[in-house]
Amino acid sequence: MTFRPARAIPAGITAVALAATLSVATVAPASAAASTAAVDDSVTVDANHSITVDVLANDTAPAGTVVELLDASGAPTTGVDNLYGSWTTDGSTVTHTPPDGRAGPRTLSYRITDPDGDSATASVRVQVNTINAPYALQDFASVKLGQPITVDVLANDLRGSSRTTGEHFELLPETLRILDAAGAPQTEIVDERGTYRVADGSISYQPAAGYWGSASIRYVVQDEVRQSTRATSLNLTVSPTPDAVDDAATTEPGAASTIDVLANDATPSRTTWSTWGFTVTPGIRVGTVEQEGVGVWTRDAENRAVFTPEAGFTGTATVDYMVINSRSASDVATISVTVEEAAVAPELHADTARTPYLTDVTVDVLANDVAPEGASLDAASLRLVDAEGALVEQLETQRGTWSVADGQLSFAPAERAFGTDEVTYSVATGEGAAATATVSVEIASPFVNTAGEIIDHAFSASSPSVLIDVLANDSSAVNTSIDVSTLAIMDHNGQPVPERETDEGTWSVVDGQVRFAPAEGFEGQAAVYYIVENDAGFTGRAVVAVNVTWAAAEPILAADELDVEYLTDTTVDVLANDSAPEGTELDPASLALVDESGELVSELTTGKGTWSVVDGRLAFSPAEGAYFSDEVTYSVATTEGGSATSTVTASIDYPNVGSRGEIVEHEFSAEEPSVLVDVLANDTTEGNTVIDASTLAIVDHNGRPVQERATDEGTWSVVDGQVRFAPAEGFEGRATVYYWVENSAGAVGRATVTVDVTWAAAAPRLSADEASTPYFTPVTLDVLANDSAPEGTELDAASLALVDESGELVSELTTGKGTWSVVDGELRFAPAEGVYFVDEVTYSVATTDGGTATATAEVYIETPTISSRGEIVDHEFSAEEPTVLVDVLANDLSNGNSAIDASTLAISDHNGRPVQERVTDDGTWSVVDGQVRFAPAEGFEGQASVYYIVENDAGFTGRAVVAVNVTWATVEASVDAQDDRVEIPRKGDITVDVLANDSAVGGDIDPSTLRIVGDGGELVERLTTRAGTWTVVDGEIHFDAHSRQKGETSIEYVVGNGGATDTATLTVDVDQHHHGNGGKIKQVIGAIIGWIIGWLF
Repeated sequence: MTFRPARAIPAGITAVALAATLSVATVAPASAAASTAAVDDSVTVDANHSITVDVLANDTAPAGTVVELLDASGAPTTGVDNLYGSWTTDGSTVTHTPPDGRAGPRTLSYRITDPDGDSATASVRVQVNTINAPYALQDFASVKLGQPITVDVLANDLRGSSRTTGEHFELLPETLRILDAAGAPQTEIVDERGTYRVADGSISYQPAAGYWGSASIRYVVQDEVRQSTRATSLNLTVSPTPDAVDDAATTEPGAASTIDVLANDATPSRTTWSTWGFTVTPGIRVGTVEQEGVGVWTRDAENRAVFTPEAGFTGTATVDYMVINSRSASDVATISVTVEEAAVAPELHADTARTPYLTDVTVDVLANDVAPEGASLDAASLRLVDAEGALVEQLETQRGTWSVADGQLSFAPAERAFGTDEVTYSVATGEGAAATATVSVEIASPFVNTAGEIIDHAFSASSPSVLIDVLANDSSAVNTSIDVSTLAIMDHNGQPVPERETDEGTWSVVDGQVRFAPAEGFEGQAAVYYIVENDAGFTGRAVVAVNVTWAAAEPILAADELDVEYLTDTTVDVLANDSAPEGTELDPASLALVDESGELVSELTTGKGTWSVVDGRLAFSPAEGAYFSDEVTYSVATTEGGSATSTVTASIDYPNVGSRGEIVEHEFSAEEPSVLVDVLANDTTEGNTVIDASTLAIVDHNGRPVQERATDEGTWSVVDGQVRFAPAEGFEGRATVYYWVENSAGAVGRATVTVDVTWAAAAPRLSADEASTPYFTPVTLDVLANDSAPEGTELDAASLALVDESGELVSELTTGKGTWSVVDGELRFAPAEGVYFVDEVTYSVATTDGGTATATAEVYIETPTISSRGEIVDHEFSAEEPTVLVDVLANDLSNGNSAIDASTLAISDHNGRPVQERVTDDGTWSVVDGQVRFAPAEGFEGQASVYYIVENDAGFTGRAVVAVNVTWATVEASVDAQDDRVEIPRKGDITVDVLANDSAVGGDIDPSTLRIVGDGGELVERLTTRAGTWTVVDGEIHFDAHSRQKGETSIEYVVGNGGATDTATLTVDVDQHHHGNGGKIKQVIGAIIGWIIGWLF
């Protein structure tokens, strides 16, 4: 064997003789100590950052020394890429770039070589620390109705930081983004609650028109090292603030002025007015204000402001007032009353004008008006007066539109309007005194001029009818045109019909013309009235006459008629009443229908259905919605070829609607000012039809269907298939109107609906009440405190009752949120367990005169919410401590009379559902005894987080993040190889699993590294000694003994785990009493090495 000493030994040592021969070469002592030495380096850097290490700085190396990296096999290189990132060298420094987001320690060996060729190795260790990510906290803000707001959401957010240097990384306002419903980042988002925008590192919000309530938007932001926060939310509350508008009035000295201050004020949807009052001291409302030397402000019984000026006061008096709505939101405005001497009004005279149908007209209404002496009319003050007495520049009436134009009034009639339209106008003098007068315009009637028609026509079997264009010589008034679709025949009662049969023949309307088919044998003059409308709805009528003569004889065909039930197929034998001239016969095979162009066809579709020829007969299939008459022409020939035509008429039964009318009696009151009448409940319809409630309408004074009609008795309107009637103030007695409805076939029925009107006693004035109470806590409301009775009566506290769903008065009422009860003239509410938010009931109270009214009482039950604050912990894991327990509930709170229920603690899965365990790429999260356990995945380092969910005993849920910053304790790699001993018979062989009893730390043993220690310490896979042959086979060692071997023989082997190696001995005892496969020699390697080491030291 060859021996290579680890350090210099004295010269002159020669071979040593042992049981086996060992040669040791003479070693000359080194001339001097090595001049190059490498020392390990250790540095720290943040994740996502590269670092360059001057490895020569602590090494002993002369100028010109070159740095090389050593790969996994120990070979020199200038670059290495592995799981922990990339390593490079420029020959003097080493640069390490870790992969994004991966932290922890990593080590690489390097070699330095000086210009003389001397070299040394060392390692550079880089500890990559995770970066603390930035953390965004929720923001809360309130804003008034319709007002924009900008929130600096970053003000309370936490910056990211370096765990290496403690340096903070500033948040970048330009990276702020809001998230849409899909989680995508945006700079502007619009939803039904308003518009959110990112601007200069803040979020602005503009509530949607009329919206109040809650609104929220999620956002994220990055820091200067491009780490992003988790999404958090900006939570906004839009208060339902009312809009009080300034009021102004004018009065004369000594005369009181009354102002309805709420008339021009507005409160948001879903709110009502609660109260108002004068405010002299901000925030305090009063009912009376005395202004010395000016006058007195009071509120009258109708809740209006009244200003009474002091004697001799002129000028303008002002006072502020505050309005409050049912949500306790308020606003302030100003009332101004100007007290001045009244100017003399001008003298105005009524005006009249005429205009053709649908033609605009302008009236100089001021031409006949006169101003007082010394004054002049101010044409710029000309205005129209609407129904409420307001002055406007444009006014729409039932007959058209009036407008002010250059000191005159123009009128544009509406389509189909005629007759007289009248409005009131106002004009003032230059001194401001105003007066009113009327102006009326008569719109000419849009008449129709029908001239009639007389024609001569020779008929025959092949030409049994004639078409007359009766409208060709008719005309209509200016700006109108004849509506061809309204052309109809007049029956004997003067009613329009599409077809009429007389003794002379049959008249019908076909495509805007009149068709006449004379009766068989009739000759002479036949006449009938026709009727037509123009597009203004006006009617004209005239006579159409036909002088009838007949052509030569043809087959004698008779018109046929058949009665058809609505939507029912029918067959008619049209030839049964037809005949051929003497000596011939009708040919049924020649039966055909005649289309509009005169062509013979076997099938013909009309507006009322489909006709077809079937086995010498005609079949008719009515179309859906068709009724009354349908007529077609058919043709048939004789066996001699002579042909003629005739008609067949199907009379489809009309699916009438039976409208029976309705009479109801109703007692009205201020609380119940209208009544709904189900007029269709007793109506019927015929045939295969149903009543179409969507067509229900009121009939106006012209007989037309409308959705609403106002009469002297009150207002009628259609509401959800019923008729609502609201009587006019002071009306008592019987009110009647016609209603109209269609069935699914388009047939119309009409009848009257009548309401007998009586009025209940005067009702008290009740105001809605509100209160709030903690969760699960009873509360009492003095609901009568803000209610009042009409003059001369009092509220009867003993009549206080609750109104249930059926309208019954009860003393106790249980809702979905608790129990209401009447107690000593007050209402008591006891919330049920587990409920919150708002509960509302209706209560009733009567006066001592018996007048009753209702109002609502509302209680807001505070929400027993959970405030889950989340938890972030740092933990260093190791093989001995692979998990951590986090007490996430330690800093969580539950509101109201509630407590957190630790048994409900759960992890939120990727769908937001609660689970007891969840496995992520970062590791495994689980719930253990009311805490959260985290076990990081192998190799994971950095921040891992998950949402947890917990409930309180009120059933409310809280949700927050638990995060763990994972680092791992440093583990030095090592291998512990254990000696092995086996026995075999002589001349035998054996395979030994030498690794079975070996172990390692910092990585598993790699069987591929197993090697035998050969001569001179060289690592080999096969070694032959005098005792036999040793071979590495698939991570085991095989020994084949020589035939003469007996007794013990040994070798050393080396094995590693990628970070460290160890050596052990395998001994094989060859039994000399058993025959094996060869002799046995004594190994002397251990003795030789021991002797040499002992000699050296």
